[in-house]
Amino acid sequence: MRKTTLLVLSILIMIAVSTPLYGIAQAVQKPCTQDENLQAEKAVDNLRTWDEIYRYFRLYGRCDDVDAGEGSSDAVAHILARHWETLHQVSQLAAKDKGFRKFVIYSVSPVDSMKDVQKIREFAIHSCPAGLHQLCKDLRVEADEAIEEDASVHKKP
Repeated sequence: MRKTTLLVLSILIMIAVSTPLYGIAQAVQKPCTQDENLQAEKAVDNLRTWDEIYRYFRLYGRCDDVDAGEGSSDAVAHILARHWETLHQVSQLAAKDKGFRKFVIYSVSPVDSMKDVQKIREFAIHSCPAGLHQLCKDLRVEADEAIEEDASVHKKP
């Protein structure tokens, strides 16, 4: 009983100490400058591999300029739809950086080619590589949401 109490107390102390540090780390991340947003917009034209997309994410992932965001989203969807066999590379990069996993998943959106989104959905359902079922499920959910959103936007009155 005494060991359990000490363990719980130790965990609570670690949480209390680390929580403010996490907040400080988040606050340190500076917003994009206008120049960085312009660089991000230019960089999206050269996103053809997962390594390039990961490098882009590390440099500009915090930038939320509309043009850059749409461009990176389109690049991610394009690679997923045309090079599904490289999904394991996403998994490897995401294992090192959880933020990258979110970046890839949330990049599947209605701003992409809907043909790409449909392909991603089909691959996620029917061609998921072994060991990547949660990633496939998350991509399918995002694809479903993108398809639904696109349909509601293009719905005839």
